[in-house]
Amino acid sequence: MTTANLFEASVIGLAAACLTLPAAAAAAPARALQDPTQPALTLASRLRTATTPATAPRPSGTVPPRYRYVSLAVPDSIYSFVGGLNDAGTAVGFYNSGGASQPTYWDADGTLHTLGAPAGGASAMGINNAGEVFGIGSDDAGNIQLLRWNLDTPDAFEVLYSSSDTTVIPRAIGEDGTIVGYWGDTAATRVTGFVWTAADGIVDYGCVDPAHPEYQCQFSAISASGRIVGAWSDPGDPTGAAHALVAQAGTPAVSDYSAQTAAANSMINAINANDLAVGHMDIAGTGTLVPVTFAPDGTVTPLPAAASFGSGFSSAAGINGSGTIIGYAQDATNTLWVDEGGEVLDLLAATDDPGSLTPSNTVAINAGGSIAAIGVSIVPFAIQSFVLVPIPPDAIFADGFDSASR
Repeated sequence: MTTANLFEASVIGLAAACLTLPAAAAAAPARALQDPTQPALTLASRLRTATTPATAPRPSGTVPPRYRYVSLAVPDSIYSFVGGLNDAGTAVGFYNSGGASQPTYWDADGTLHTLGAPAGGASAMGINNAGEVFGIGSDDAGNIQLLRWNLDTPDAFEVLYSSSDTTVIPRAIGEDGTIVGYWGDTAATRVTGFVWTAADGIVDYGCVDPAHPEYQCQFSAISASGRIVGAWSDPGDPTGAAHALVAQAGTPAVSDYSAQTAAANSMINAINANDLAVGHMDIAGTGTLVPVTFAPDGTVTPLPAAASFGSGFSSAAGINGSGTIIGYAQDATNTLWVDEGGEVLDLLAATDDPGSLTPSNTVAINAGGSIAAIGVSIVPFAIQSFVLVPIPPDAIFADGFDSASR
């Protein structure tokens, strides 16, 4: 599936698929479900399908382990998606056991709590440090709704926008409560970035070139300064390329991130408080997508080659204020990785218990270095989430046994 078609598919099918689970979904889960946290790829292309053999859990490759595995699996659910993680370690997402999806949040220790939801179900998709949660829902009439919760009153939800003919896909929330994402008509003839604020409501920011209304834009993240990033595509481009974009909250306009990204397949997934963004790009022009950083001045820098794990596609999915970057590589084993100042680690090989899931993708990293991610159980098929929490090094033995005796 090309990038251009991915924009269309996500706008047409995503919201409905993640709110109410059709009976056929159990028979064809990879086709029926899509991952709202990473619209660059559908679950059909990101996750192992039910017919793909499961890979064996990876043994820990680091002694002592660097991360502690905290399961966010929900018993008897078909899937549990984590959509966001804040600095307190609170994760948000949704699960489905058949029927409507249930929005949820998890404490740092993995304890599950539910959020209030409209009649048609809902999906929580992100959280900020103030405990504001955003997502999508569906009312009795099947209208797609942009929703907001506050963890101080988790049973209540606020409808920020509702429409019968528009699909709204929110992607990120700022610390001031600004929500960004993309929306379009149900026929996906026009897909553009939007910004929601309490002052102005939902505002259409358009796309990169008003002369080409067929171009499709999606916003994926917003920084503390209001810098918005994402990608755009031309549905008529036979290569299916996407191109990184940038916008500024308060100014309804979109532009190419740089001349370099305008000329190459590129996409931005996340941005930190220092306005350093991450994603992927065909930086060599060979068709291979590698993880990169996007500096505020437009400079694109590839991550160490190790972060690609020899694959033709590897992407950076998140970055925190300290510059630690997470991502995933679609190699033979679908590797989840972290780049800690140039040291690249296979995440599941660096955990105390790699679990039994086939890795799918990383979702978010918080200020403390905790990482939210998604994996797949093949038999029986289920999509389940987890968090990897950094294990502090033992200070007594940090410099070896000799230092402990001094």
